[in-house]
Amino acid sequence: MSAAEIAAEVLKGVDAGRPVILTDRNGRIAYATKRFARPLYYRAMARASKQMAAKGA
Repeated sequence: MSAAEIAAEVLKGVDAGRPVILTDRNGRIAYATKRFARPLYYRAMARASKQMAAKGA
């Protein structure tokens, strides 16, 4: 998605009064996982954090 497309999605969400605005598929998947399978989400985030730390990011 381009920056303009993301901005348009955000503006639509704000106009609709949505409290959470997700602009891409990965964000929607992460949000749903966090809501409905929180332990799985925490494990995935811990693994990603370790990988980033190992890379020095």
